[in-house]
Amino acid sequence: MTDWGFDALTEERLRQRKTIKWNYFEPDVLPLWIAEMDFPTAPVVVDAARACVANEEFGYPPVDDELPQATADWCRRRYGWDVQADWVRVVPDVLKGMEAVVNFLTRPESPVVLPVPAYMPFFDVLRVTGRQRAEIPMLQDVSGRYVMDLDALDAAFASGAGSLILCNPNNPLGTAFTAEELRAIVEIAARHGARVIADEIHAPLVYERPHVAAASVSDAAADTVVTLVSASKGWNLPGLMCAQVILSNRRDATEWDRINMLHKMGASTVGIRANIAAYRRGGPWLDELLRYLKANRDHLAQRLPELIPG
Repeated sequence: MTDWGFDALTEERLRQRKTIKWNYFEPDVLPLWIAEMDFPTAPVVVDAARACVANEEFGYPPVDDELPQATADWCRRRYGWDVQADWVRVVPDVLKGMEAVVNFLTRPESPVVLPVPAYMPFFDVLRVTGRQRAEIPMLQDVSGRYVMDLDALDAAFASGAGSLILCNPNNPLGTAFTAEELRAIVEIAARHGARVIADEIHAPLVYERPHVAAASVSDAAADTVVTLVSASKGWNLPGLMCAQVILSNRRDATEWDRINMLHKMGASTVGIRANIAAYRRGGPWLDELLRYLKANRDHLAQRLPELIPG
């Protein structure tokens, strides 16, 4: 087994990175609201970034199918999701992609359903796009797992909402929705003629089983869901500015191509190269990362009740 050096970075080295997590506050405070990992970067990603710099690829990024194809291959290989590469679009990050989707693929007069608690920037996306929001609280089942309130979702659509922001896996609650749960969500949306905007940026970090993409669970899902992904979270690359919008039907692909160019530009060349490297050659590193993170999670779940009873 390759030693990826997940324990190699010291606090001093992490602070030398100058990223916001380790330099926002005084040294005795860490902002845990920043989803940034504290590991050395995957070597294949570092090599791709270095090659990009060595080649002085500082002009406008290439317009080709290399990243869309790498994205489609990754989704097929890891999630069993048959994505058409020519329906993958490159954007600067998931939030900019979401803004474009909300602006151009939803009805301006219709509120957007937002399950809460939610990732705070989702509120900003709805504000800057001028959309009203219809909040529905997530529910806990008998096991304590958070699930979608399907009755509340149905009622929100019946009251005029036209789309749903679905964070899968959910941030901040951690729920990785099952295929059965996703089919139920999509069935409700499709019945009301609503759209589902799926932020699946955390898809590479699902434990124990492959991620289930919302758009993959049925024909109705492919017709209803627009998906946003990136290598950003799985390989810790948020500063490299690159994400992908995965469209699942020809209608959306045609409509997307009418979007103003300013809403589609901005992905960095280094980010594109890094995402390609992660999707094509970053699987072994990610597999070991998942084992490491799962061990951390299990340790915390065991020790926290002992240290903080009740």
